[in-house]
Amino acid sequence: MFEKAFTEVNEILENMDESYVNHISKSFRRMIIENMDLNYEFRYDSSKSFMEQEISDDAKAIMAIIYMEYWATNEEKETIKKQIEVDEKEVYDVFKSTSKKAVNQEEKQIETALVEVKKKNFLLKVFERIKNLFKKK
Repeated sequence: MFEKAFTEVNEILENMDESYVNHISKSFRRMIIENMDLNYEFRYDSSKSFMEQEISDDAKAIMAIIYMEYWATNEEKETIKKQIEVDEKEVYDVFKSTSKKAVNQEEKQIETALVEVKKKNFLLKVFERIKNLFKKK
């Protein structure tokens, strides 16, 4: 299911400074490598920024996990956790308020868009930090 994403993540890591890659546990790296799609070709374009790469949402999510688990400082981890809690509460509040009344299809689409915006805002913050790691290279 995530084989292509693992291929993309591996290629991204191959193009990162070794000091960052070395912080990732060997078992996690092995899991990525063992589960890659060997028939899928993805090339990281070093002439583009991290944000300009054509990377799947699944690969972005995996990179966010790597950032959170291996690269973020304790302060950054706390900030991210607090942001996740705020985002989850806001999404819950939207669903809670709409569950009390009949919702037509258009309102459901707006709620879905809101959830997507919240996810993107959080991921953009994480990717901005990951992008900065490439600038330090």
